[in-house]
Amino acid sequence: MATGIRKFAAGREDPATVAYLCGPGEASQGIEGNARRLAAGIRLPSFSGTVALACAQAKPRKPGQRLSVVSGVREAEVFYRGLGPSAEDDRWPALLWLRTAAVREGSVTLAVHGRDGRAAGFGSFRRVLAVEIDEGDRLSLCYSIRPDYVYVAPDRRGMGYSSVLREGLMPAIDADFRILAERGTAGLPMGFEVLGTAESDEGSGFMERLRLDMKDTVERRFSAEDLQDFGYDTVMPAF
Repeated sequence: MATGIRKFAAGREDPATVAYLCGPGEASQGIEGNARRLAAGIRLPSFSGTVALACAQAKPRKPGQRLSVVSGVREAEVFYRGLGPSAEDDRWPALLWLRTAAVREGSVTLAVHGRDGRAAGFGSFRRVLAVEIDEGDRLSLCYSIRPDYVYVAPDRRGMGYSSVLREGLMPAIDADFRILAERGTAGLPMGFEVLGTAESDEGSGFMERLRLDMKDTVERRFSAEDLQDFGYDTVMPAF
């Protein structure tokens, strides 16, 4: 299984996108062309493949715990049924989130099972690497992790499952940062952010802990000189 995932991860790459921070039409045509060319040349391995590989290699925090990647609507529905009756009675629309995540472009859904083998929770995440065009035709690079949905079944809350999801995601992020540090960033200053909407105190806590994990990884993977050139201060929260 791990060998097949490794081939999948190595065989696909996601190019950077172009993002406009200035108003529409304010960027010059020349700078737009430069941004597109830079974005086409900055590539990272498939995020879903990297996360799947990390799951296959992960050592569980506790015996019997298991991380996996949910693929497709049918598999998402099967996983939801495994969450048990408490999820069906919960106020959060977990099944809708899973179905939406299954078809969202660029999304990867990470699932955690408990020591009893039963589904406990899931998180749906996207990675966006973008060449940004700012006012004055300034170009920069931004690495963004976007948690779209994070959910733990009511009868499994307070047991550390959201931490397992976060820790399961970090090896893929670390792999991205290693590649960017080794290949360089095309001479562009680079920023890092966690971007999403938190609808509960638990959600805000998850996002903040993810931001701090990313901060530690950024400062470990990039040299002090690189970070100074980037103008880096911290991983920005946007939630």
